[in-house]
Amino acid sequence: MMIFLYLFGVLYVVAECTGSNILLLHPVVCRSHELVFLSLGEGLAARGHDMTLVRFKGGRMHSDLYRTIDLEIERNGRDIPFMNEDGVVEPPHDYLWKTSLTYSDIPWEIEVPICAACETLLNMQHLFNVTSFGEPYDVVIVDILANECGLALANHLGVPVIAYWASVMNAGEILFYGAPYPASYVPAVVTGFTDRMTFFERLLNLGYITGGWLFSRFVLLYPTYKTYTKLLPNAPFPDELIQNISALFVNTDVSLDFARPILPNTVNVGCLWCRVPRSLPSELESFMQSAGEHGVIVFSLGATFKADVVPRADILAFMQALARLPQKVIMKLEGQIDADIPPNVLRVKWMPQQDILGHNQTRAFISHCGMHGVMEAIYHQVPIVGMPIFADQVDVLARLLDRGIAVPLNKRNLKSDIIYDAITKVLTDHSYKENMKRISAIMKDSPQTAMERAIYWTEYVIRHRGAEHLKTADRHLNLFQYWMLDVFLVLFTIVMAATYLIVKSCKITYRVFLQGKSKTD
Repeated sequence: MMIFLYLFGVLYVVAECTGSNILLLHPVVCRSHELVFLSLGEGLAARGHDMTLVRFKGGRMHSDLYRTIDLEIERNGRDIPFMNEDGVVEPPHDYLWKTSLTYSDIPWEIEVPICAACETLLNMQHLFNVTSFGEPYDVVIVDILANECGLALANHLGVPVIAYWASVMNAGEILFYGAPYPASYVPAVVTGFTDRMTFFERLLNLGYITGGWLFSRFVLLYPTYKTYTKLLPNAPFPDELIQNISALFVNTDVSLDFARPILPNTVNVGCLWCRVPRSLPSELESFMQSAGEHGVIVFSLGATFKADVVPRADILAFMQALARLPQKVIMKLEGQIDADIPPNVLRVKWMPQQDILGHNQTRAFISHCGMHGVMEAIYHQVPIVGMPIFADQVDVLARLLDRGIAVPLNKRNLKSDIIYDAITKVLTDHSYKENMKRISAIMKDSPQTAMERAIYWTEYVIRHRGAEHLKTADRHLNLFQYWMLDVFLVLFTIVMAATYLIVKSCKITYRVFLQGKSKTD
């Protein structure tokens, strides 16, 4: 009996420790999202799961803990916009810097490389339709930004899907997910509104939500649908694929985002990659310590801030402002610049950003309000000078301002005095630091870290074979049914019919009464 129990226990432990097969599908756009997939992949691999990452050429991050498949888009004699000579899709940095922050500024030709990437993915699916051991996958994790093709592939494989969304839930594919979206207090993308809107803002917000839905459906989703149905003719329209996901990982946190209704399979995983800072290289550490009591400012405006992209006048304005500060500055800036670099500025092409933000000498963060950097700044309690460049970054800034943890800059009005005043304000007004400490404490006040939540829900979806019980029934309803328009139409018809009958009856009664009265007279 004891031997039987021992063997049963060993088999149970082995079964529990046996890993699942997980496929990660990265989109052709937004290589910055690699950070999350790298961290999540390593976290799941550490749990014993077999991981495979499929991405497109140009990826810069690697891990020895899982298999990586790099795909190269097939040109087939086509001229593909935004693709460089090496076959890597690059965002139009100069265009993004020059444009404003609206839907109309999105380059519509971005659909060309997206559809080309879709064709490549489906044509090469034989490389990853099973694991390296010839086993089927148990779940597919898809970054769904411009990646409906990944959802179509997962549907073709018959595997449950976990979707990842890299920002707040207010745009693009997320509009078809099924989560309630009350326009009265949930701001649309690129509005910069908060959850407390005036009448005029609510009116504009409704227009942006409606316009965003139409733009996403007919400009973004439909071309991709036409592309993947050439190879997967039975695949559903993208909105049906999105509504059928088993869980949604959202790169945000309650400490930053506005409160809103969400579905039970929505999981906030903002700062999933955040960790305690590691030791800096000796040269960087010496620079940090040389700043003394004044400390260091971290300057990183993302991939768009390049010397051959940003106007020289703007770079000069930043240099002049930074030169006036007693603090030292670590500035991420690529390319050759025609400007003197102040002695207190260390210019680098790359930096271990999270390790510097977590350093006790760091005082402020000049950021483009990308979600990754913002999450790291909150985690490490560093107040922000925020200057959005494009798309949802203006919405992230609105949340930072609402929380009182940032001072804004406008890329259209970069004067050295304005930049200097913004930096000085965030350094000298201690409310920004105190608010950041409070917001950081809210982020960390959870029974699970973001990584633990992501791992738990991934394994939950696997254990429950897609977690159908968490999916709402609205995915089976059309727009008329979802908004109860058919019911309202019937009720309206009944009311109108009843009104007509009542009026008609009154008229008949009145005529009968008049006729009877005339005969009496």
